[in-house]
Amino acid sequence: MLCDFYKKHDGDTIWWIRDLDKVASTYFTFDKKNYYNLLDYPDGLSKEQKELFDKENPKYIKYLNEHF
Repeated sequence: MLCDFYKKHDGDTIWWIRDLDKVASTYFTFDKKNYYNLLDYPDGLSKEQKELFDKENPKYIKYLNEHF
């Protein structure tokens, strides 16, 4: 995976991953070692990771709750 890491806001913990090989992919990481797909939420995250994700991404939480 050829990728670029970025944060949506200054002070965020979560790094988002821009997969340069794919057009539509939504991956993120907490440590640049373990990658998660947006659809791994919430079951694929630890309690602490879920809390961080919820805090930093309220729009995604709203979207996921409405559509899944």
